[in-house]
Amino acid sequence: MSLSSPETNFIADDTGANLTGDVKILFGANDFSHIKTTDLPSMNIKDICIYEKGKLKYNWPLDEIEGNYAKDKIQKKIAEIKNPVWLKPEHSNWQKVYSSTLTGNCEIAFNRQEEKIYLIGDDQMFIYSVKNNNSEAVNYQNKAKNLLAGRQAIYDPDTKSIFSYDIDQKTVSEFDFNTHTWHQEDPKNTLATVYLHHNQYYSQSEKSLYIFGGYGQHEYKNLIQRFEFNTGNWETIKPTGDIFNPRYLASAGELNDTIFILGGYGSLSGQQILNPQNYYDLMAFSIKEHKFKKLYNFVPNTEDICFSNSMVIDPVKRTFYALSFPVFKYDGYLQLIKGSLQKPELKPIAGKIRYLFHDVRSFSTLFCCESSKKLIAATLLLNKQNQSEINLFSISLPPNENTNEQKTEHNINSRWFWLLAFLGIIPVFYFLFLKLFRNGKNANVPDHLNSGLSHAPILNEHEADVAEKETYYNSVLFFGGFQVFNKKGTDITLRFTPLLKELFLLIWLYSIKNNKGISSEKLTELLWFDKDKNHACNNRAVNIAKLKQIIAEIDTCSLSHKTAYWKIEFNESVVFNDYLECIKITGNKKTLTKEKINKLIVLVNTGAFLMNSDYEWLDEFKADISNTIIDILIEFASIQKIEEDPDFILHLADSIFNCDIVNEEAMILKCKSLTLLGKHSLASNTYTKFSKDYKILYDQCYNKSFNEISVCL
Repeated sequence: MSLSSPETNFIADDTGANLTGDVKILFGANDFSHIKTTDLPSMNIKDICIYEKGKLKYNWPLDEIEGNYAKDKIQKKIAEIKNPVWLKPEHSNWQKVYSSTLTGNCEIAFNRQEEKIYLIGDDQMFIYSVKNNNSEAVNYQNKAKNLLAGRQAIYDPDTKSIFSYDIDQKTVSEFDFNTHTWHQEDPKNTLATVYLHHNQYYSQSEKSLYIFGGYGQHEYKNLIQRFEFNTGNWETIKPTGDIFNPRYLASAGELNDTIFILGGYGSLSGQQILNPQNYYDLMAFSIKEHKFKKLYNFVPNTEDICFSNSMVIDPVKRTFYALSFPVFKYDGYLQLIKGSLQKPELKPIAGKIRYLFHDVRSFSTLFCCESSKKLIAATLLLNKQNQSEINLFSISLPPNENTNEQKTEHNINSRWFWLLAFLGIIPVFYFLFLKLFRNGKNANVPDHLNSGLSHAPILNEHEADVAEKETYYNSVLFFGGFQVFNKKGTDITLRFTPLLKELFLLIWLYSIKNNKGISSEKLTELLWFDKDKNHACNNRAVNIAKLKQIIAEIDTCSLSHKTAYWKIEFNESVVFNDYLECIKITGNKKTLTKEKINKLIVLVNTGAFLMNSDYEWLDEFKADISNTIIDILIEFASIQKIEEDPDFILHLADSIFNCDIVNEEAMILKCKSLTLLGKHSLASNTYTKFSKDYKILYDQCYNKSFNEISVCL
């Protein structure tokens, strides 16, 4: 880079240097006269400043993120840079550094001292070195038997071993790197864990593993469990202090023998069916005192977010990094956030990472490599071929807090050209894709129902296959949470403010219930009861106008007021609504088939109807649809021979439990199915859980013993 200016004062040191005439300053490679050279090492340069008579005249920070040009902050002069390698993108954007697949469920462990990540599969292990940016494969001498879904692993720096642990069966397997052998017990069963997405911390000084929370069998956990490696004992710790509510999908980190737990998803009672919610708090657990302290509540940057398994804590600044993601979205993203241990200041930083979140099959976590000065984000997804898809991403420390970088005029103009060109092509490809899509399958049904697959955004233990690139078009979904997709397949759920969401649900549900909609008077009574007539009318008009704009993005969908009622109209062959589909399936008992019941099970097993939506007027709709589903499923089960397909009845029973956790017929059906499948202990556990839930809800004991139930089996 060369700069010329008359009568410049080049500050070479504290005393300065007075230079007159034309000045050419050369550093790095140059082709000037007899000092031409390209033989030089790489160097880091920033903050080039030129003063004239002691006054700053030019300043090039050299903090661009791309391109061959840099802008002076004082006079906006453009400088050309040859062969730059900008450092800022390494602090702003995640880079994929490793990708692979392993057979079976993958577990992950981190060696902080050597900055190695162990990716543990059924038959072999991949070891990725952050320092060297390379990987190696380690083949086992014996098959890993305990790598079951939802289980986790740790690395012990003292023994230089990997331990895979199973909380449900209270077993620990050790991998010996010298012999490439697993020392393990044969698992008693391969059932799904009831501690899915729990948090862990390995105390090297205690030689103990601490385990927090988890989810399974329609229950969130708040258990604090500890495994002592020296004695082989498992114990449940009874903490004191503030209440640690049942949860999973939280983030955990350690500082000075204190475990910090950020957010999560759960419910106060631990029951999935009873008001599940996101937690937006930071809890601290003292290992020495076994005591919880709630540090603060925070306001999330977006609604309905949970967190990856581990957070990274800066012990000096007492700040932390964590990865957040939208919990009700399959094709979502991971967003790095920075927070404080002392005050509720969470803010998103750097770029995003695409994250395919399926509750049962996905996992993500965050590691810090201090020597390499990098954060590593890891994502795992068990696909329908029983292979774990592994991706590792890195970003340099510290990550940039401002992701809206200013680009030079040259780069901006170039980007606008390509953006306009791309926008011109989109309509052509969209038209061709839409035509092919609708010729190929029923346009009103999303891919997951055409293929018989469950979207399962969260809370779904029925492990249906997952479409790897699942896309919805013109879809309004209520089961498993409120979600709306427009005609382009874009999730527009966040466009609905809390008031617009309730207004939309009122009109939509009443439009389906009575085929005429809801009156203005009824809307005012429910939404603007605290305002006088004029203010209520104004508020209603403003929000109706906003709602019209949003639903206009859905093909054939419109808001009408042809009569005295507000009604949402749409073409049922174009717009898919799972609530309407459910009503169609259950509307005529005479036409029910196993295929239709299977479709109903897929709908119900995505989660409870409009969970996280709690309005007094909505209780009637929730009760009606739940009772209808329960009656249909129980009646259909009564005419089936369970012995011919116990798996089908098992999923049917779980669907009933999604509507009513203390349904006696569902409990008997599930116990019978499990018994026929040879899972006697799980049948007993099902009865025990049912009895416990029954006691909580009715404050009295269930009046039949397991032996009495067994007679029915």
